Amino acid sequence: MAFPTTGLLDAFTRANEDPLASGWLGPVRPAVNSARLVSNEVRQQVAGDGTTYFNTSYAADQEAWFLVNTLPGSGGSISLLGRIRDPGLGTDDFYQWTYTVGTGWRMFVVIDDAYTQLGSTVSTPAMSAGEKIGLELTTNSQKGYHYTAGSWSVITTTTDSQIATGGFIGIEMADATAAVDDFGGGNIGSGAGTPPTLRVMRSNLRW
Repeated sequence: MAFPTTGLLDAFTRANEDPLASGWLGPVRPAVNSARLVSNEVRQQVAGDGTTYFNTSYAADQEAWFLVNTLPGSGGSISLLGRIRDPGLGTDDFYQWTYTVGTGWRMFVVIDDAYTQLGSTVSTPAMSAGEKIGLELTTNSQKGYHYTAGSWSVITTTTDSQIATGGFIGIEMADATAAVDDFGGGNIGSGAGTPPTLRVMRSNLRW
């Protein structure tokens, strides 16, 4: 099956928001901050991790993706979150697909705000600004994707059954310089997605 099967949810082309609003809530993890919208990009709200989620709950078979405008610094990371349950309560559960500069790609399952890595770290390919990352969750399978040179590739596939139901999708950034854009996702196979009411889309959408 081709990836992604969903469309753009938010192009972030609007006035600055601190914290990120207009269809978003946060944080996902209670011990960290939310995220902010500045100059049509999503960034950390303050120094330290920033987590935010799109305020629409999706079925268990779901996907998410975004464009990376600016990479994190060395040791910094950017992540996609899926099947988010109980955000902000300290009992949060979700799957997380992470790229860390200098380390590579990792898949995690988070249960009650505690992280466990699924599978092995994949050190290559290194990511560049202007590329995308994607997360696909189907039944007990988790796939992490990377978009470069005009096509998507699967970087890792893991198997885990601890979070079997649907939930929210979101973003996490553990770096003060990282900036992301063009967030998409939703129920697998749903096509155009469900954009927030207040979003203003730009005409030259990237895919």
